Amino acid sequence: MIVRNFRYVVCAAGLLVSLAFGQYPFSDDFSNPVQTNSNWLQMPADSVNRACSSGVYKVTNQHMGYAALVYHTFATKTPTFTASCVIKRTSAAVAAGMWLCLSTSGTPSGYAVQLYNSGDPAVGYITIRKYATAGSGQILGVEYHFQNLSDTLMVSKQGNTLFVFCNGVFLDSVTDNTNPIASGDFGLMVPPNSQVTFDDVLFTNQFTPGSFPTRFIDSFDNSSMGKYWIMRPSQYLAEDTVLKMTVPPAAGAFCDVRMTLDTLAARLVVSWRSGDSIPFYGLYLYGPPDTSSGTFPMVFFGIDGSRVGKAFMLAASASPSQYIRGKAIWTGTDSVFFKDTIDVFRTTGSNYYFMNVNGYRIDSLATASVTFPIYGAGIFCWGSTTGGQIVYVDYFRVGPDSNSTPVVYIAKGTRTLKNIRFAPLTSRYLFDPLGRKVGIRDASGRLTGKVLAPGCYIMKEGKSGVIIKK
Repeated sequence: MIVRNFRYVVCAAGLLVSLAFGQYPFSDDFSNPVQTNSNWLQMPADSVNRACSSGVYKVTNQHMGYAALVYHTFATKTPTFTASCVIKRTSAAVAAGMWLCLSTSGTPSGYAVQLYNSGDPAVGYITIRKYATAGSGQILGVEYHFQNLSDTLMVSKQGNTLFVFCNGVFLDSVTDNTNPIASGDFGLMVPPNSQVTFDDVLFTNQFTPGSFPTRFIDSFDNSSMGKYWIMRPSQYLAEDTVLKMTVPPAAGAFCDVRMTLDTLAARLVVSWRSGDSIPFYGLYLYGPPDTSSGTFPMVFFGIDGSRVGKAFMLAASASPSQYIRGKAIWTGTDSVFFKDTIDVFRTTGSNYYFMNVNGYRIDSLATASVTFPIYGAGIFCWGSTTGGQIVYVDYFRVGPDSNSTPVVYIAKGTRTLKNIRFAPLTSRYLFDPLGRKVGIRDASGRLTGKVLAPGCYIMKEGKSGVIIKK
């Protein structure tokens, strides 16, 4: 990782004159080269080129082994602040960022905040690494939704806690309880042998709080929602009015949203397009990462290609047991496929997560089995060892529960509903919307709609009335 290479030329710091600039807030949009040159110092002095033109600040570090700092000093160091800037990198592997609570006396110390990409280019990473006489090391690592090589990074500090934002989305926070660094100067970092462009620097002495959303809805026809998703791996995912998940054999695709959840009501409208009968797809909840293994604890609520479903933990058996009813069938130009609504909910005071598909209870999972706090929710799709699958997602919603079972959602675009349970025909009966006879009697022989599936039913000719079952 790049962070292992952050070494600095200590002797260069002694050649620089420590200057104290104006009061807060400090800002530089790089529209005035003369002012910019007076705002910033650099280290090391002999391998950094700076160019202020066209309203941006290009910093080139020509050293092959050491990172470079361009920094601004303050007469009064504030322990509470919000720092932000636009960072434009030349490649995904370049680990650029900011240096907070900076001290250039001797070996530089402070909090180095870097953003970079590793592995899947669509998943970005932000790390905070502390450099100090004691307690040095990485104190935070978090993913963010990467779209291009231009990102707005923001960090706010209050007390010993740092809050991290990227592109307007709050990502996470960390509290440094081991030899915390109270305050210092502000710097821009460029890794060895790299060029980074900076813009719109702003540093205030105000705190900006961050919190995770408690409600999230996406119908995948609004690109502004994309910045909240972490999608991995990107080559299996595409967003085009629906979320298309195309998974090859022995592979999986996951996309999730960081949220604060205790009780919840989640809904997924999804259509299975192709694949064998084994692979699963559906909703999942996940917990905090295991830093030693890099894995997440997860609980799944899924359906497979043979039309059965189950709720299960990641380490438990994933053999499905409950058949799906009420399936919607869409007939396209050259294919026929299923379309389902998966609901997962846990109401206040409940000890279970319940799983419904198309309005029918499929499974439940005791909350005692979920031994981790819920960090977020997502969508998954994976292929078997012998075959892949294709799944389209039309709608995703997660939020706090409403103390009631979610209402059945009729998937958009459905042409034919196969959600009727039939009974033997009798002389007293109903017609369903397709003209089929549905015989319904209660224990006393009276016509009733209580056992009907959701739908609209028209009574026999000569028997006035319509029964609507919700």
